[in-house]
Formats: sequence, structure tokens, C-alpha cells
Amino acid sequence: MKHFKDIERIAMVGDKKWEQWMAAFCRPFTSAKIRYFDQSEADSAHQWICERVSPARTCNAGDPM
Repeated sequence: MKHFKDIERIAMVGDKKWEQWMAAFCRPFTSAKIRYFDQSEADSAHQWICERVSPARTCNAGDPM
């Protein structure tokens, strides 16, 4: 709860229909934007997360999500 407001975006990457459903289900429980990406779109998920990185932080292609 301490960092609840620090999380702006959550990218969920998976390959199952229930994982996509879970991304939608979680939206009311957080102020973060949640977006589901298919496994084949993992690079796009990382790029989407990096779009919102604050100027004080860096986000590199090799960074874990």
C-alpha cells in the first residue's frame, strides 16, 4: 500500500484468455492503467511501460518489466 500511487501502468503479458480477462478484472482495484499484451507483443508491452517512466529514471530494452 505504501507505493500504491507510485505505479502508473501495469502491462500484463500472457497467452491465455483468462489472463486477458484478469487484466480487465483488476482495473477497479488500482489507479494504474492496466493493459494486456499477447506473448508475441512482449516488446510492445515493454515499450508501453517505458513511455511513462519519469525523467529521473531510465528504461532500457534489457530491463525487466
